[in-house]
Amino acid sequence: MKKRTLKTMVCAAVMALALSVTACGGSKGKTLEDYYNDPTVKSDMDASFESMSQEGMAFSVEVEGNVLTMTCKFEDSSFITDEVKTMLSEGLDANAATFESIVATWDEAIEQDLGTCTYIVRYTDSDDNVLAEKEFKAQ
Repeated sequence: MKKRTLKTMVCAAVMALALSVTACGGSKGKTLEDYYNDPTVKSDMDASFESMSQEGMAFSVEVEGNVLTMTCKFEDSSFITDEVKTMLSEGLDANAATFESIVATWDEAIEQDLGTCTYIVRYTDSDDNVLAEKEFKAQ
């Protein structure tokens, strides 16, 4: 039962990450950080991240220059196994095209060439040990 619940949480987290992070509207900036810090954009993006939060998981976002890092933290590490780490990595790989598409919208929003922005998705346990991490750029 515990294993099934965790698999459901992992799948939900990967899908939420893949579907919820596109920002729309807002002003053009020179960097992704400028774009993200626009009050309208920040409000929309933060609302998307907050909507992904569920019991047992916390999401945080850091933006520096043209790199946005989203961390999904499992608050209860008792569920974490090697199988879960594999599932998370495979989920990131399976959704690579979606993440790359999201980054392309950011490149376009800040009026830069494709591949300018970077999106890092990181999963951690409750002690901030990295379980899975992948970096995405528009192709």
